[in-house]
Amino acid sequence: MSCSRPFWLVYPHEDFSRLLKDADDYNVIIEIGEGSNMKKFHAHSVILRARSPYFHNALSSEWSRKENGYIVFKQLGVTPSIFKVIIKVSPIKIDSTIIGPQHTALIARWLDNEPFIKQGIQYNFTLLFRASRDGYSINELRQQCAGKGPVILIVKLQDSGQLIGGYNPIGWKSVKLGPRRGTKESFIFTLGDGTSPYDARIARVAYDKCDTEIDDLIWIGPKFGKGPDLWVRMSTDQSGEARKETYENSILETEGRFRWIDCEIFSILKK
Repeated sequence: MSCSRPFWLVYPHEDFSRLLKDADDYNVIIEIGEGSNMKKFHAHSVILRARSPYFHNALSSEWSRKENGYIVFKQLGVTPSIFKVIIKVSPIKIDSTIIGPQHTALIARWLDNEPFIKQGIQYNFTLLFRASRDGYSINELRQQCAGKGPVILIVKLQDSGQLIGGYNPIGWKSVKLGPRRGTKESFIFTLGDGTSPYDARIARVAYDKCDTEIDDLIWIGPKFGKGPDLWVRMSTDQSGEARKETYENSILETEGRFRWIDCEIFSILKK
């Protein structure tokens, strides 16, 4: 198994059923059948949990065991051929150079505030802006993203390769005028370096707070919270800042300024 080539990047457009045979990055071994008819399937826990409430429970500590760093789950009462049909799902596509389908599965769970997605991913992630493609101008970002409704921001940091971001449910204003808007439904997050779901974590707005910094782009780039809890400056120095204030937790182990490599913004709409 190679951790340097996550399966959601190796097979971004392939049917997931192929991954049961060809996955080169997995953390779950599913044993189907008994005796000489038993077969082993490889998959990833985040995808399984996101696809099905059954697997969300099945992969809990009570139903599975750990062996050599893998989650091993034994399923009786179903043949390998039927399991192949059950696990087969439609491919997921996302126009991104930073994240893949596994990350969108996590983000979709956070959007629904649920431990799993009942029927696959229920959102369309439509790329609006990519800094490495569209430039580092705040004016270009405003033109591409303002007035487009709910958005997800994804940023890749320079030194650590960490992936961080935020969800803006009210979108950005297309004009600077008008009263400030606030929300308690936004959140910020980290995906770690993108290779392990266990490094991902979310920070929602603190119960006694409201994010009133989120509604426009007058701060030279996307801003979440008064800390700012997350601020990505759109300028050639590609810097940003994260300091806990409005959200429950910090998304960086060390608060303060950071440098970033690339930034993507997606429109998020229910299917």
